[in-house]
Amino acid sequence: MTNKKDRQTFSLIDDKEIFGRDAEQSELVNMLVNCTSNDQIISVFPIVGMGGLGKTTLAQLVFNDPLTKDHFDLRMWVCVSEQFEVERLLKEIIESAASGAKCDASNLDVITRNLQEKLMGQRFLLVRDNVWSKDGQ
Repeated sequence: MTNKKDRQTFSLIDDKEIFGRDAEQSELVNMLVNCTSNDQIISVFPIVGMGGLGKTTLAQLVFNDPLTKDHFDLRMWVCVSEQFEVERLLKEIIESAASGAKCDASNLDVITRNLQEKLMGQRFLLVRDNVWSKDGQ
């Protein structure tokens, strides 16, 4: 049986099956679109709570919202999971930014420079889903 912490998530969603998230979706999209500007280095909008509340579903709705798509040059989705591996995550971010093009580098410096090149001058949204704390929450 698959451990809930080991589940993989993805950005695609059938929003016709989702009810009752319109207000939260609209609020988050407005925060992303209106509160992020070119002079800000980084903005973080966490969605936190216990399992089963619909955090991933809400993130998927926001990620695929037309206003979000129009506002960001790049949108990337990575599933962190309980095993936090920096190299794997950086490669997955690069692959997501490059629409699936593989990152075959094995040197961490090369990987980070590759990511920097992909993101330089871009307004981007990075969703890190399924992030767990050390105590499993």
